[in-house]
Amino acid sequence: MRIKSALILLSALALIAASYVVGAQRAQYDSLAQGQRQLQLMAPELQSVLERFETLPFVLGQQSDLTYALAHPDDPQAIARLNQTLQTIHGQASVGALYLMDRSARTIGASNWDEPLCFAGKNFRYRPYYKEVI
Repeated sequence: MRIKSALILLSALALIAASYVVGAQRAQYDSLAQGQRQLQLMAPELQSVLERFETLPFVLGQQSDLTYALAHPDDPQAIARLNQTLQTIHGQASVGALYLMDRSARTIGASNWDEPLCFAGKNFRYRPYYKEVI
């Protein structure tokens, strides 16, 4: 009788363990499938956002105020025009901020030039995007 009870108990434990493993695998599969569906829904939107800003560097590169300010970083009037240009483009581009850095990573102008946390005059040499470019 003891052996029969032990076998029944072991069978029940094996069934519980097997159910747990199957359930855990199913939950993992379902979670992965849901993540993939969400990614498929989000990818086109993300691509659209990235494409929206794709032309911004080109547009900025065509602005004479930017190229003049890079050539004359100590000219206050050139920097004032640069800041105004960046602020105007910023208003239309819906980005966090626009700023122009020289080769040493010093920010010579910024769209947020008139805000307390202005980027102008700051050095962003530590930023990964600067390190990758230079």
